[in-house]
Amino acid sequence: MNRRTILVSIIVMFAVIGFVSLLVSQPQYLLKQFLFLVVFVGLIYALYQFMMKGKLNKKEQQAFLKAARKSKKRMQKKHHSHHSTSSQKRKPLRKRSHAHLTVIEGKKGKKKNRASS
Repeated sequence: MNRRTILVSIIVMFAVIGFVSLLVSQPQYLLKQFLFLVVFVGLIYALYQFMMKGKLNKKEQQAFLKAARKSKKRMQKKHHSHHSTSSQKRKPLRKRSHAHLTVIEGKKGKKKNRASS
Protein backbone atom coordinates (compact mmCIF):
# COMPACT_ATOMS: atom_id res chain seq x y z
CA MET A 1 0.00 0.00 0.00
CA ASN A 2 1.29 3.43 -0.77
CA ARG A 3 1.19 6.48 1.46
CA ARG A 4 -1.85 8.00 -0.19
CA THR A 5 -4.15 5.00 0.46
CA ILE A 6 -2.89 4.78 4.06
CA LEU A 7 -3.61 8.49 4.59
CA VAL A 8 -7.11 8.19 3.07
CA SER A 9 -7.81 5.10 5.21
CA ILE A 10 -6.81 6.96 8.40
CA ILE A 11 -9.00 9.96 7.52
CA VAL A 12 -11.99 7.71 6.78
CA MET A 13 -11.42 5.82 10.04
CA PHE A 14 -11.40 9.07 12.06
CA ALA A 15 -14.54 10.25 10.26
CA VAL A 16 -16.38 7.02 11.11
CA ILE A 17 -15.25 7.19 14.75
CA GLY A 18 -16.37 10.84 15.00
CA PHE A 19 -19.74 10.09 13.38
CA VAL A 20 -20.44 7.13 15.70
CA SER A 21 -19.44 9.06 18.83
CA LEU A 22 -21.62 12.01 17.79
CA LEU A 23 -24.51 9.66 17.02
CA VAL A 24 -24.25 8.10 20.49
CA SER A 25 -23.67 11.28 22.52
CA GLN A 26 -25.77 13.91 20.68
CA PRO A 27 -28.20 12.44 18.14
CA GLN A 28 -30.39 15.58 18.02
CA TYR A 29 -27.36 17.75 17.11
CA LEU A 30 -26.44 15.28 14.37
CA LEU A 31 -29.99 15.37 13.00
CA LYS A 32 -29.97 19.18 13.09
CA GLN A 33 -26.66 19.32 11.19
CA PHE A 34 -27.93 16.81 8.62
CA LEU A 35 -31.13 18.81 7.99
CA PHE A 36 -29.11 22.01 7.69
CA LEU A 37 -26.87 20.34 5.12
CA VAL A 38 -29.86 19.06 3.10
CA VAL A 39 -31.55 22.49 3.09
CA PHE A 40 -28.31 24.26 2.17
CA VAL A 41 -27.57 21.89 -0.72
CA GLY A 42 -31.21 22.17 -1.88
CA LEU A 43 -31.02 25.97 -1.93
CA ILE A 44 -27.75 25.93 -3.85
CA TYR A 45 -29.24 23.49 -6.38
CA ALA A 46 -32.43 25.55 -6.79
CA LEU A 47 -30.41 28.73 -7.26
CA TYR A 48 -28.22 27.02 -9.85
CA GLN A 49 -31.25 25.71 -11.75
CA PHE A 50 -32.89 29.14 -11.69
CA MET A 51 -29.75 30.93 -12.92
CA MET A 52 -28.90 28.41 -15.62
CA LYS A 53 -32.47 27.82 -16.78
CA GLY A 54 -32.31 30.30 -19.65
CA LYS A 55 -28.67 29.81 -20.58
CA LEU A 56 -28.37 26.07 -21.07
CA ASN A 57 -29.59 24.68 -24.38
CA LYS A 58 -31.28 27.94 -25.37
CA LYS A 59 -30.69 27.36 -29.09
CA GLU A 60 -31.82 23.76 -28.85
CA GLN A 61 -34.93 24.80 -26.94
CA GLN A 62 -35.77 27.43 -29.57
CA ALA A 63 -35.27 24.94 -32.39
CA PHE A 64 -37.53 22.45 -30.62
CA LEU A 65 -40.27 25.03 -30.12
CA LYS A 66 -40.04 26.11 -33.76
CA ALA A 67 -40.34 22.51 -34.94
CA ALA A 68 -43.27 21.94 -32.61
CA ARG A 69 -45.10 24.96 -34.02
CA LYS A 70 -44.51 23.79 -37.60
CA SER A 71 -45.72 20.31 -36.75
CA LYS A 72 -48.82 21.71 -35.09
CA LYS A 73 -49.62 23.86 -38.14
CA ARG A 74 -49.08 20.90 -40.45
CA MET A 75 -51.41 18.72 -38.38
CA GLN A 76 -54.07 21.42 -38.31
CA LYS A 77 -53.91 21.82 -42.09
CA LYS A 78 -54.07 18.07 -42.56
CA HIS A 79 -57.00 17.79 -40.15
CA HIS A 80 -58.79 20.78 -41.75
CA SER A 81 -58.33 19.56 -45.33
CA HIS A 82 -59.56 16.08 -44.34
CA HIS A 83 -62.85 17.48 -43.02
CA SER A 84 -63.44 19.81 -45.96
CA THR A 85 -62.98 17.08 -48.58
CA SER A 86 -65.21 14.61 -46.81
CA SER A 87 -68.26 16.90 -47.14
CA GLN A 88 -67.68 17.56 -50.85
CA LYS A 89 -67.73 15.04 -53.67
CA ARG A 90 -64.33 13.62 -54.21
CA LYS A 91 -62.76 13.84 -57.61
CA PRO A 92 -61.16 10.67 -58.86
CA LEU A 93 -57.45 10.78 -58.39
CA ARG A 94 -55.36 10.46 -61.51
CA LYS A 95 -52.25 8.43 -61.18
CA ARG A 96 -49.18 10.39 -62.05
CA SER A 97 -46.17 8.84 -63.62
CA HIS A 98 -43.01 9.77 -61.84
CA ALA A 99 -40.83 8.49 -64.64
CA HIS A 100 -39.43 11.31 -66.73
CA LEU A 101 -38.91 9.61 -70.04
CA THR A 102 -37.81 11.34 -73.21
CA VAL A 103 -38.01 10.09 -76.78
CA ILE A 104 -34.73 9.91 -78.62
CA GLU A 105 -35.12 10.35 -82.33
CA GLY A 106 -33.37 7.64 -84.26
CA LYS A 107 -33.33 6.04 -87.66
CA LYS A 108 -36.69 4.36 -87.36
CA GLY A 109 -38.01 5.29 -90.79
CA LYS A 110 -34.98 4.10 -92.73
CA LYS A 111 -34.71 0.48 -93.76
CA LYS A 112 -31.44 -1.33 -93.56
CA ASN A 113 -29.64 -2.02 -96.76
CA ARG A 114 -29.55 -5.80 -96.42
CA ALA A 115 -27.46 -6.30 -99.51
CA SER A 116 -24.48 -4.44 -98.02
CA SER A 117 -24.62 -6.08 -94.65
